[in-house]
Amino acid sequence: MRMTIEVDEALVATATEIAKQQNSTVEEILSESARRSIASFRRYEMRNGIPLLPKRADGKTVTLEMVNALRDDE
Repeated sequence: MRMTIEVDEALVATATEIAKQQNSTVEEILSESARRSIASFRRYEMRNGIPLLPKRADGKTVTLEMVNALRDDE
């Protein structure tokens, strides 16, 4: 898909250097970088724009009571 966007000059310069090193194109480098960045947001469930911590493997939910008990023990 063809699209016109404004990109910071320093970002383009860095992408150009990487493209030369990897024998690639600036477009491929920027696309891959955007793809990785977007994928990182999808790793976490979001609530109100904030990523939530992943669920525990044992399935237990950390509650406020658990946090308060640990804090009170100190």
